[in-house]
Amino acid sequence: MHILAENVIWYNVGDIVVKNAQKQDVMKKYMKPFTTLFLLLSLIISSVKAEVGYSIELKAQGLEIGNLLEWATDAEVNTLMFVIEKSENGLDFENVGVVNAEGGNEEKIYRFFDTEASGETVFYRLKEIDIDDNFSFSRTVVVKRNSPNYFKVTGMSNTVTDKEFSVTLETVVEKELNYALLDIKGEELFTASIQLDPLEENKIKLDLVNLEEGIYKVIMQLDKERESLIILKTKGEFDRDTNVASKK
Repeated sequence: MHILAENVIWYNVGDIVVKNAQKQDVMKKYMKPFTTLFLLLSLIISSVKAEVGYSIELKAQGLEIGNLLEWATDAEVNTLMFVIEKSENGLDFENVGVVNAEGGNEEKIYRFFDTEASGETVFYRLKEIDIDDNFSFSRTVVVKRNSPNYFKVTGMSNTVTDKEFSVTLETVVEKELNYALLDIKGEELFTASIQLDPLEENKIKLDLVNLEEGIYKVIMQLDKERESLIILKTKGEFDRDTNVASKK
């Protein structure tokens, strides 16, 4: 309702009547809750990201004619594809294949066979890409061919990290494995041991929070069998993994 009086226009805004000069301020006051609600809804919608729940973490095994990779998911939200990445030196990964995601919340088993695997040691990881081109990496797994082992590294977390580094081991013996963390000069920062169990998942966790930035080496040894991994301590986590493993 508009009222003309003394060249002043009055407006009905809700249950009150205001002058034309006050209309803008009152409208801002009344519209503010709706604007805030709209922004919150927009934020919630835009924050939905791709999520993958792995019921079986990436694993790999060396066969006579190549390496077989297998993983399974039980939840895929906005997931587009899985890119299989491979590295023979543990530093540089390249794409060797793509598997399209099936989506949904039922368990799905994926397999990829690398018939061009060469070299004694090969690293693999998955690059999960969503419909918005965002991506994340799975854990890294290692395949060692033609090398009998009492223990082997079957998985590891990102080796470019600012917090912690973990290694998963499989073994065929019940023995004590010694491990140590060395700095770039080769000086031992600490040593520890773990009792390996063939029937259990054996995991080593290293806390890097209080270490300075730089390159470190993890040495694992059981009798004469020795495994080494190189990790990079940074201020923040990166998307790229830098993994180096060697058997001596």
